[in-house]
Amino acid sequence: MADWEALCYFRQQRCAKEVVQLVAKSHGGQFNVDAQQFLLRHCICDSVCQVHPPSPAYLRRVLKYGIQKAEDQRMDLCEELLKQYLSCMSMATDATGGSWCFKSFSYGPALKVEEDDRVGTNLHIACSQPPDTDPKVGYRAHELITLRVSENMLEGATGCHPWEAGFLLGEFILNNPVLFSGRSILELGSGTGLVAVCLARVGARLAILTDGQQKAVENCRHNLNLNGIKHTAVDPSLLDFRKCVVSLMSSVGSG
Repeated sequence: MADWEALCYFRQQRCAKEVVQLVAKSHGGQFNVDAQQFLLRHCICDSVCQVHPPSPAYLRRVLKYGIQKAEDQRMDLCEELLKQYLSCMSMATDATGGSWCFKSFSYGPALKVEEDDRVGTNLHIACSQPPDTDPKVGYRAHELITLRVSENMLEGATGCHPWEAGFLLGEFILNNPVLFSGRSILELGSGTGLVAVCLARVGARLAILTDGQQKAVENCRHNLNLNGIKHTAVDPSLLDFRKCVVSLMSSVGSG
């Protein structure tokens, strides 16, 4: 299902070229007006991404490549696509928060895009409700994980940047719940909290999370809350690995 794959790629901010190519694939390989409208309606205007959007820079890349793809194939350009691109070009990225964005991951079976639209719309409505309601309860039911991440590793917050190894470990946990259900687990370097969310989803009794960066710990807490994970089951805390190593070496030396 190339259309579902395209939506998942977009939510994860995968390569813009691949997103557009998958949309074209679902339309017979042609990035015609129908394909362009699909990109707008089901990816750019996806309800999940409206609540937790990708970075403006990524959005511009997807739209730019989509326009280029249509022009290369000598297809008519959808007016709404051009308007959306011009609107993105005029958006100024906030210098203080421009590196932060959201990535969402679906780990359940593929859905028809129309069904996912309904799920996303329900989530969007829930997130717009007053604070006394809980908009996060839908995430587990719909097998969706959303993370706030930083795209700028030069800030020093490497723990706020998603890493491929974390996705592989999260996938292993979700595919092998019996290994983790009811267990107490210590994670060194919790980063964005992806693994912690996966552990909570499969029923780990307690997950003690540690990271050496205060900003990463704070962002991990944010992501746990974003996915409806209670802090009584998952506890993120700061652990200075350098001090631990010095303490260990001192113990070895004195022994």
